[in-house]
Parts: sequence; C-alpha cells; structure tokens
Amino acid sequence: MTNTNLPVRNVIYVQGPYYTSSTAAYQLNGNTVTAQKYYAVPLAVPDTTFILCFAHFKSANNGYELVINNVPASTITDNDMGPVSAAAKSGTQFLISIGGADNPNDWTSIDADPTACATALATFMNDYGITGIDIDMENSATATQVYAFIKSLASLVDGLIVTGSPYDVTTDFYAALAALDCANTTQYIKWYNYQWYGDGASLKLDTFKSISSTVGGWYSSNSTAYNSAMLNVGVAPTVAGSSEGYAAIAAFTVKMTASTVPWGGFSWWNYPTLTKFSS
Repeated sequence: MTNTNLPVRNVIYVQGPYYTSSTAAYQLNGNTVTAQKYYAVPLAVPDTTFILCFAHFKSANNGYELVINNVPASTITDNDMGPVSAAAKSGTQFLISIGGADNPNDWTSIDADPTACATALATFMNDYGITGIDIDMENSATATQVYAFIKSLASLVDGLIVTGSPYDVTTDFYAALAALDCANTTQYIKWYNYQWYGDGASLKLDTFKSISSTVGGWYSSNSTAYNSAMLNVGVAPTVAGSSEGYAAIAAFTVKMTASTVPWGGFSWWNYPTLTKFSS
C-alpha cells in the first residue's frame, strides 16, 4: 500500500472554537496561558488539515442540540468563526472532532437519533466551511448507529471527509466501524489518527509499523482509499512527561520517511503559534 491518496501530510488538533475552560492551560508561543477561544493561524501552515475540538450532542426540546464544548452552537456568531470561515474560503481544510475523552452523552445521543444529530452538525459545518469530522470515541458507542450518523451527515455535507482516532488500535468499536465501511459501496473513512500520548515511552518505528498493520488489517484489500494510520503526537504539551519533544518528533520523522512502512504524516495537538481572539 502507498499513501498517495492522503489529502495532506500534516494534521493539527486545535482547541476551539469556544474552548472556555477556566482551569485548563495550554502552551502558546512558549507561555502557559488559560485557554479561551483559541484558534490556530491557519494560513501560516500550508497543506494542513485543522481539526477543531470538540462537537457534542445534548438532548433539548424533544430533539438534539449541537454544543461546541460548553457553548450551544446556536449562540456562536459569524464573528466568532471568522478566522475559520475566512481560511476555509481560501482552501484550508477544517474538520471537527466529535467526542473526545470520556463523553458518553455524545454516543448516547447518536445512538438514539443519528439523523437528528447529523442534521444539527451539518448546519454548523455548512455555515462555516467545515468539510469533515473526526470520530474520537473514548467511551462506548454502537458502531452501526455511528455509521448511520456518518451516512446521514454525508448526505448533508458535500464531499464529507471522515477520520477515526483510535486510542487503542485493538478497540472493538473502530474495528467494527471499519467493517461497516468496507461493506459499504461508498467508503467514508479516509484515514486514522492514532493517538500517541507519550505514555513514558519514546516513539519507535516498530510500534508504528504494528499500529499501521493493525489498521491495515481492518481494511485488507477491501479499500483502495486506505492510506495507513497516522500518529497523533505531541498531545497536551504542557503536561510534563506526557508528550514527545519537537526534536524527538523531527528525528522520528526522518526514520519514517526513510522506511518502507506506509504512513500519512503526523498529527499535532495544539500548535506552537496560536492566536487568541477577543471574547
């Protein structure tokens, strides 16, 4: 397999829109600051996909409401999303991550009504030029319902791009989701961002080969679109010992490039140059 179909070689996860935790702090321009309404400067990084974190679904008024972190999407303004929509019009690709760490309500809502959740999300995506989603399931979910949600969303968002973010590549959910994707005449999942949190171990080529082989095994010869796994490195950079330093990542990139293992590039959690927009 090759990675010739991979749309980009770089994926950056960013806090926002409306990441309004009053206690969480993130590294910006070498300084630790409280995170509130941060966006990356998208046009400064060519050939990059930005994944905004996070979209959630909550029951409301006999239906389901889209919430971006803790803020109802209905209250987010064009001014708030200005940096994203302007960059999207210039060709920068944006995805929005669904779920994140331990958000069971999201998957309960999708299980209950995948079409309603897809409709709520599609409105937000189409309003601001967001062209894809990242399935970040770290709790429990029903693969058939999540796939129904993906199919419904694809009917509402032109050219929908779908990525998956397994934390543990042996997770039954992602294997089941891949099986549904293989069985579908239109395959939606384009690549996987395997989440590497450091975990006290250095990045190793053999580890990545194993990860890539596992993800590849989900698809086997059933997909011409499968590109390989991607590592999500540099997660939570302000947490001591939880992520690799930039020098180690750069050195590992050289090894990956020189190897024959198929790979798509690296994903970054946050970006060293971010801009804060006024509330």
